[in-house]
Amino acid sequence: MTADFPVVFALYPRITQLDFTGPFEVLARLPGARCVLASVEGGTIQADGGITFAGVVRLADVAECALLCVPGGFGTVAALENQPYLAQLRRLGAQAQFITSVCTGSLLLAAAGLLRGKKAACHWAWRELLSEFAVMPDAARVVRDGNVITGGGGAPLYDVDKPPEGITQKVASTENFVRVRVDGKKANVEAITPDGTTIDEFELEGGSRESAAAAH
Repeated sequence: MTADFPVVFALYPRITQLDFTGPFEVLARLPGARCVLASVEGGTIQADGGITFAGVVRLADVAECALLCVPGGFGTVAALENQPYLAQLRRLGAQAQFITSVCTGSLLLAAAGLLRGKKAACHWAWRELLSEFAVMPDAARVVRDGNVITGGGGAPLYDVDKPPEGITQKVASTENFVRVRVDGKKANVEAITPDGTTIDEFELEGGSRESAAAAH
């Protein structure tokens, strides 16, 4: 068994950079994580605020994906019409243990057919469009349906908490939080409310994709 856990950020022009750089900083610290930035063309990609990211690989060249993350952004409308991009989402999503999105990224997963019949979150102004893809819009900040985890409007921020107990990241939104505790080869993931109530919890274990399945 390999400890490799490839995390693929499927990017497109005019993404909101914090929609993937925030999750990147947390997911990169999971045991065995190997984060990959990929787009249809590869090379460089420009975010909606003008930041350019280099060293982006071609989506077609990505062979493995344990966790797929699709960010939102002003480029969502164009990406919805980009059939090569949607085809790569379908290919990578078919093998991913976890399919995730931030903000309007859920619309792209829906257009690729990866959310059919599931509940999903999205930016409030775009949420109802999910129903056009046979997806059930959910107003919750974070929605989990099987192996699909979608976040609503806004990008996550993070800080570090309780380092003596391992490495702990706390990803904050305006409402709920996701807290990741990493200890050795295991990472415990909790979704909590601002008052500290746990609303969802599962565990990832490095070294085995099978053992990283969500316990829900």
